[in-house]
Amino acid sequence: MRGIEITWIIRNDSVSSVFFDADIAKFFQCRLESGRKEGEKNACVLKRLRYMVDDSLGTRDVESLPGCALGPDWTSSVSFNCNSKGRSLNIIRSVEVHEVTDRKDKVILLLSNGREIQCDLVIWATGVFPTTSIWKDSCEELRTSAADGGILVDDHMCTSLPDVYACGDVCTVSWSFPSTIWKQMRLWTQARQMGEYCARSMVADGRLDVDFCFELFTHTTSFFGYKVVFLGDFKGERQPEGWYTIDRIIEENQFVRCIMYDHRVVGAVLIGETDLEETVENLILNKTDLEKIEQDFLDPQIDIEDYFD
Repeated sequence: MRGIEITWIIRNDSVSSVFFDADIAKFFQCRLESGRKEGEKNACVLKRLRYMVDDSLGTRDVESLPGCALGPDWTSSVSFNCNSKGRSLNIIRSVEVHEVTDRKDKVILLLSNGREIQCDLVIWATGVFPTTSIWKDSCEELRTSAADGGILVDDHMCTSLPDVYACGDVCTVSWSFPSTIWKQMRLWTQARQMGEYCARSMVADGRLDVDFCFELFTHTTSFFGYKVVFLGDFKGERQPEGWYTIDRIIEENQFVRCIMYDHRVVGAVLIGETDLEETVENLILNKTDLEKIEQDFLDPQIDIEDYFD
């Protein structure tokens, strides 16, 4: 978005703290100030289904429609460019929005620190949490998670009620042997994977092993024009004490961080066109011991793909 004044309000002390540590967030600082480079948001081929509201519906009918959001790529065909080349970005950290007042000519936000922000447009990112009270209130036998309220499901996506299944954002997995390199995040990709696995499990009456896609966490997205890939335990949240990181940083181009435990890669964050996705994925799944080359395997002068072929 160019030629406009942007105020970004975040409740944490760094941007995208769900995915990035503070030092990784600093890598994006230049893009935060200058904006993404010229070009489409998604220059590559989109492989996900895209949805849009039917043009045949009138505006009044569209506004009254219930239902889910339009998908992760709904902005891919929308241009926010203005004629002016410059822009202004102000980040307000560690605050929340307490009140929103909508007036004819502007919107006023009251922040938790008492400050008021006047703006023309508000883009609100609220996150995701499971809404299960509609079922729990009418069925006490339905078990839910004490942590987030999601409907608990077993290895086959079955709830505590016989022949009743749940999948996607509404559920919380409670598997017999959870993987240390996979975790549940309420993402579009996981919801789709759970839906497909749940359907197969229902047809097979629960006689299935946990799908392989739940062995390793994988997620691809973009931040400020950079391609970003998350693999495995990318923040070291599920590892014993003693895990550490190995980084490769090419300023304004790439940031690679591998989460290591016992000389093995257990997770990674790949920012930019690194071409390391498949190699790092194999290193994680194969539990390859990198002790002898640990300090050099991310060296950009070394082609680790050839090394492990």
